[in-house]
Amino acid sequence: MKKKFLLFSFTFVALALTFMSNSGGRATAGGGDNTGADSGPFCQQCHSGGNFSPAMTIEVYDENTTNAVSEYIAGVIYDVTMEVTADGNQGGFGAQMTCLDGNSNPITSFSSPSSNAQLASLGNGRQYVEQMGISSVGTFTTKWTAPISGTGDITFYAGGIAADGGGSTANDGATKTSFTLSENLQSSNRAEQQLAVSLKVYPNPVETVLNIETVGSTSGQHTLTVTNVAGQVMVNQQLDIDFGMDFTQIDVSNLAQGVYNVTLLKDGKVASTQIIKN
Repeated sequence: MKKKFLLFSFTFVALALTFMSNSGGRATAGGGDNTGADSGPFCQQCHSGGNFSPAMTIEVYDENTTNAVSEYIAGVIYDVTMEVTADGNQGGFGAQMTCLDGNSNPITSFSSPSSNAQLASLGNGRQYVEQMGISSVGTFTTKWTAPISGTGDITFYAGGIAADGGGSTANDGATKTSFTLSENLQSSNRAEQQLAVSLKVYPNPVETVLNIETVGSTSGQHTLTVTNVAGQVMVNQQLDIDFGMDFTQIDVSNLAQGVYNVTLLKDGKVASTQIIKN
């Protein structure tokens, strides 16, 4: 009888230690992937028996806005939110999320997680956003940079729990969800056509001399054009731009008052902005 009690006590302690370890993040603790990706395991295998009826959502927004998106543009940064909700007096929340392409290849571009979350990676090459200890709130956020053009559909997979806070998994509730973004190929192709340079013009509005400042990873001969709203080219010059920061001036005193597009072109890639001529 004593041996059975000792065995039970040892098993209980081992389970408790495992729970406490994983509460700091399943991947961070070395435990693995509980997002349900590729029909794999998720939190319900251990966290069950509670009456919290948890649910989970994933949303992707244009960065620093509340504009939800269903398509991504290659190379653009977005805000991703995963949220676990529940009914009852749960003691806290946990969550784990990863991102894969259509061939289950990992998309490893999460960054800047919220204060209740952390980033982790496993030997399978996948990157995860997961709780940093049991969280008092069920919302976890992160930045995410969209992959290169041609990646196609990507899917976020996430598992979440509503924990009773009792130190074991027996009375928790678990859930999972996924969210797929399609690639906006037209915009991604347009992004690939952008010249890798920041184009700054001033003063704007301008009267006589327009200052043009460029900062970026482009150099050599560039074509500078100034066109009116009808598409007529009013200025066409060749500029020799240095790598990094460069500065030039053009005379626009002969232009009529109105709105003009200023465009810098090299090798089929462009950077553009607008000016107002007074």
